[in-house]
Amino acid sequence: AATDNLAYGIAIAALVAALSLLFADWSARAVQQFYGVPGISVPHLASAQILPIAIIQNWIMDRIPGSNRININTETIERRFGVFGEPVVLGLIIGLVLGAIAFYNAGDLSVVLAKVLGTGMTLAAVMLLLPRMV
Repeated sequence: AATDNLAYGIAIAALVAALSLLFADWSARAVQQFYGVPGISVPHLASAQILPIAIIQNWIMDRIPGSNRININTETIERRFGVFGEPVVLGLIIGLVLGAIAFYNAGDLSVVLAKVLGTGMTLAAVMLLLPRMV
């Protein structure tokens, strides 16, 4: 409703669809390797919009000596940090920190504590459920 022009809306929608499909084709090989499923791509704008930034960041990281040999995945984090490397515990800790930063001035102590703990538990649940849904 920014321009009240149907032709502009259709043109922009077509452009966005074309860019989304272009980015999906561009990333199809990496998606197929990651998921182990041949012949797939992810043609959603929500996942495609970060693709150019990720490619540039990956190119930069590959040129920094030593950074291209770093192997960070869930197994190495869990092995190195033990129980604190579990995704649920990491989510809880990160959620508590973010909640404390966000709600430090939200009222009396009981309100702040409830909001901080709620944020921590919510992020812990997200860290548990999201990898299973993807």
